[in-house]
Amino acid sequence: GADTKNFGGQLQAFAGEAGQAPSGPSLALLIQRLLIHTQETIARGDLLERRLDEARGEISELRSSVDRIQREAMTDPLTGLGNRRAFEARLASAIRDARKRRKPLSVLLCDLDNFKRFNDSWGHLIGDLVLKLFAKVLSDSTKGRDMPARFGGEEFAVILPETPLSGATRLAEKIRQELEHKRLVKKNTGDEIGKITVSIGCATLGAKETAAELLARADKALYAAKGDGRNRVSQA
Repeated sequence: GADTKNFGGQLQAFAGEAGQAPSGPSLALLIQRLLIHTQETIARGDLLERRLDEARGEISELRSSVDRIQREAMTDPLTGLGNRRAFEARLASAIRDARKRRKPLSVLLCDLDNFKRFNDSWGHLIGDLVLKLFAKVLSDSTKGRDMPARFGGEEFAVILPETPLSGATRLAEKIRQELEHKRLVKKNTGDEIGKITVSIGCATLGAKETAAELLARADKALYAAKGDGRNRVSQA
């Protein structure tokens, strides 16, 4: 801005002196001075453009870094699924969308049965592999706008847009059976680790229900599944 203002002043001075009908040598000197100022302004403009290009590159890198940090902040590092923060943000959005479009919305709450005892028996490394295994079962069983997430510890959740309770229950049963049929073996010893199962609670959004109320009903259904003997699906 300062360079442009300065160059404008030089043009005004040139116009003033040129308006006084200078002699040939004086006019030539004026033109030479103007050319020098013009070349200096062009050079500074070129420098500014290079600096802007560098700044654009830095901004692009910063934007990529921010996007990566945001993704990491919303992702469970062990399973690669969305974490609870991501789940709650998506659920709020899904509820607004369901109300606007007058479509059903269901959620599943899943809890691996007796996982603490399993961890104590086989160690946390094996426990982590089981968590990854179940995360893959959820990812493979869902599609489109569905969102599986690690809710915390051995508890997982799934958001199912445009899915009524009957469809959510069928999917939950499919997930339960898929995990139940997995054969867990230690690679280095060939020892059978045993069967891991999951209990699942299902609920569908009510007309004036909040996200907290919907999750509370799904949680109640989950505890009912556990109370009925685990390794089963219950609906609110």
